[in-house]
Amino acid sequence: MSYHLGLYRFADGEPAEPDPDAVRAVLPPVRAGPEKDADGTTEYWIRAADGSEAEIGVFAEFISVERPQVGDVWKIIIELTDQLRAGILTSWTR
Repeated sequence: MSYHLGLYRFADGEPAEPDPDAVRAVLPPVRAGPEKDADGTTEYWIRAADGSEAEIGVFAEFISVERPQVGDVWKIIIELTDQLRAGILTSWTR
């Protein structure tokens, strides 16, 4: 079983694009391997100081957090959520 988080930002009660300045402030310093996809989404593989990792995809409508490990990577996810002033939606898959 795995789970994923979706970080969603809203403005005036409507879904809003993730703030690119917030993303740039939080993710690049902790990236372990950035990629730029052909469709314009940006993917980050991030690593915290304790070695815990997660995959993050930045899309026009939301930010996807895949397979976050136990550890300090959660501090990065929480900081990103706070900087974006976003809400979190969780989903589980088997």
